[in-house]
Amino acid sequence: DCRVRLQATRLYHRRWVIVFLFSLYSLSNSYQWIQYGIISNIFTKFYGVEAFTIDWMSMIYMLTYIPFIFPVTWLLDKKGLRVIALIATALNSSEKKLGKWHDLEEK
Repeated sequence: DCRVRLQATRLYHRRWVIVFLFSLYSLSNSYQWIQYGIISNIFTKFYGVEAFTIDWMSMIYMLTYIPFIFPVTWLLDKKGLRVIALIATALNSSEKKLGKWHDLEEK
């Protein structure tokens, strides 16, 4: 007699908060990815570059997404959403700080 006992799924309010925060984080990343394509004419005039250069800035996101999705999915399975979200947030914020630091050096 092999019976599988199923556990009842419990709903925690904290999980909804985590899902909401993760969704906001994903939304902010997507916004940063697509923002250059929307106002590329302003960027081309301001920086004096071709539209192709601005388009590449938005395409880099999707090109890096392809190879990084596999190890991140594996880590997500092994370590969980919290660890992945913390690592991604740290990398995202360090990239922004590095960009600001680079801008200050040029001045």
